[in-house]
Amino acid sequence: MLEIRRSIRRSFMSGLVLSTGSRTEHLMRASRGALHAFLTKGEDSKESSVTRVKAVGEDILWLMNKYRGERRVTRNILRTLSALLSEEIFAPLLADEDDVKLYGYAVRFGCNICKAVGKELGDTEDVAFLISGARVYLGVLGFPGMAREQAAKKCLDMLEHSFPKVRRCIAEEMYSQLLLLDEEFSSLGEDAYDEILESLSETSWDSDLQDLYPTIDTLHTHFGFPKPSRKIIEKKQTSDKSGTGGAKAKPSYLDLVKEMGF
Repeated sequence: MLEIRRSIRRSFMSGLVLSTGSRTEHLMRASRGALHAFLTKGEDSKESSVTRVKAVGEDILWLMNKYRGERRVTRNILRTLSALLSEEIFAPLLADEDDVKLYGYAVRFGCNICKAVGKELGDTEDVAFLISGARVYLGVLGFPGMAREQAAKKCLDMLEHSFPKVRRCIAEEMYSQLLLLDEEFSSLGEDAYDEILESLSETSWDSDLQDLYPTIDTLHTHFGFPKPSRKIIEKKQTSDKSGTGGAKAKPSYLDLVKEMGF
């Protein structure tokens, strides 16, 4: 596939990636197996593996940019990318930290992933879509340098999302990912690392968001980030014609639909 013209290769890759992210089980399984087999040919040299992984990664980023805003398409791209990251398909890019050129490429590639996903998520309130994007950020935590920092910051920002389901999912999966990446995050220090894990696992992320601010601030500090600045929103007393004494309105059906990700 790498030898054919880029435009033709990307046409093939478009169909394969979109099928890999499909919710149709048999289609997803077949296409994911084909893509995985192509990316993990055991007989190839290191150089061939790196070249192949680079090409596929760049094609996926190209697809993200081409279909930006078309959620029906990018939803599948995010699922595919998170699956490839969780299966460590991009490991050839991370195998040799002494290779300065390859190390720099891995950092740039990871940063570009975070940037593309951030642009696509925007201010969406689609819970399932947000979680798919967050899983990509979690996968990039395994990348070095600035890419890891950007992914960690993105994850912490999502812990401050207004939907409890999003906060809870990010916290649970970030905890699991950090357990796997203990060596990569050793620079944080043992005490900070342990406190991060404790906060992620012991905090009730379904609590009122304002009650979570101190925990989120502490997590930022442990990761070496400045505490987030927040706009203080003053709640105005509204007139109550229903005799409820100005009590907060109950969540609407639309709020429930958004919360559950439908």
